[in-house]
Amino acid sequence: MKKHRGPAYSVYLVRLINYRGPLFARARDPDVELDQSERDLLVDMLEDKVELPRGGAKSAARWRERLKLAAYYLEYAAGEPPKGQDAEALRFAVRKCKRVGIDALRQARRDIKSARALTDGHWRWWDIASRLARKRKFEQLHRTY
Repeated sequence: MKKHRGPAYSVYLVRLINYRGPLFARARDPDVELDQSERDLLVDMLEDKVELPRGGAKSAARWRERLKLAAYYLEYAAGEPPKGQDAEALRFAVRKCKRVGIDALRQARRDIKSARALTDGHWRWWDIASRLARKRKFEQLHRTY
């Protein structure tokens, strides 16, 4: 049996960054029982009643890259890096994501800033991810994007 993201995250990723892959994978797998929130979202998507973020697959892929960078940033110090280690955490994240270029660090700072601001009503992705990093649940942390 393939390991899927949980029902909450599959719905959360669709509403947050329009990444539909986990939701569709759960819907296609006959061994997985769909949650009511997943069923509601699928029906709303079919009836065009849900307000999804703008952009298509490319936009979702860019957001996933930003969230991946932010997850590695949080993993560096198992949560929010202390003062003075911010640049080192950024370099660690850029290295892990294999980003290259002259302004890779500047773009990484912008991506971290946008990941901090990403919210779905009252839940912020940054709060969830930093809590997982503080608890050293890195495998779960890297499944949030």
